[in-house]
Amino acid sequence: MKIGLFGGSFNPVHIAHYFIAEETLNQFDLDEVLLIPAYKQPFKLKDKILESDKRLELLKASNSNEAIKISDYEIKKGSISYTYETINYYKSKGELFLIIGADSAYYFTEWKKYKQIIDNVNRILVFPRVEYPRNKVLEKWDYGRNKIEFMDSILMEISSTEIRKRIRKGSPFRYLVPEEVYNIIKQKGYYK
Repeated sequence: MKIGLFGGSFNPVHIAHYFIAEETLNQFDLDEVLLIPAYKQPFKLKDKILESDKRLELLKASNSNEAIKISDYEIKKGSISYTYETINYYKSKGELFLIIGADSAYYFTEWKKYKQIIDNVNRILVFPRVEYPRNKVLEKWDYGRNKIEFMDSILMEISSTEIRKRIRKGSPFRYLVPEEVYNIIKQKGYYK
């Protein structure tokens, strides 16, 4: 079983998240991709973030691909979400492929126990970001460069931060998120 692990705050989940999950399923012949919302991300402890149960609600409501599954592991754990712990939890379930953005790959050596993460996954699949080209990312990798693989994909520069700003300003955001996410946000007033 080839499993993609795609973590993040998903604050809120948007169409690029699902596009990336589907792209990795196709490009790397994965059996499934797990979207794993963090309870609290170590690099975003000071950020204002929608409660974990509400972010999980948005993910569950919007997922329509049977090969993309939603994991509540980090939320149920109820503490700071460290990737090495999540990988330890899932490593008995199959071959693991960590899915991260090029921006995260650039700062990867700052992650807690990053060498252990590299050692415990089959590959690290990196989706492109404009400001973090392949050569810039690879300059930072002193360990495990043979495990990193860059996705061949179109760029989707959509960010949850920008979506939250648009919601607060009352700007349109309907087509940046799945329809179910849009409807819940409008109905419940999330991110106002």
